[in-house]
Amino acid sequence: AACSFSPLPLTDGLNPVPWTVGHVAFTFDSIVADPLQLPKDADRQEAWKFFDSMRIGHATRWSMHLSGQAPDAAAARLFLATVHKQAEELADATADEDGALPPVVSYLLVYGLIHELWHTEDLVHTRHVHQMPPPVLRAPPPPPPP
Repeated sequence: AACSFSPLPLTDGLNPVPWTVGHVAFTFDSIVADPLQLPKDADRQEAWKFFDSMRIGHATRWSMHLSGQAPDAAAARLFLATVHKQAEELADATADEDGALPPVVSYLLVYGLIHELWHTEDLVHTRHVHQMPPPVLRAPPPPPPP
């Protein structure tokens, strides 16, 4: 479905929020999952078509987002949750008895995390500058019983 509204202006330096979330997940795949040959489903194998910042320019990111051609916010969040789970499983599976990770795994996970934190900081700044409402972090609690 096409997106008829975007709370961000189409200016240089601003990307659609779902694109940014998907890009973070895609980058995890590029710098962690791919070199370590971790399993990826078909959608993750095709994610470069939407989230590779070296191949998908700024204007194309927006046109795909606004036309509904790119994965929506829910799909981007699911992609990110999937790679987070895989990172946790990788750490659990490769840790030694003292909890230390092999150097390559440790380096790649930290590199992926630093990239994610950089984009998180950018999203916080973007929300502040453009006076966007805070994100919903979880579903509201159910109403109290009568």
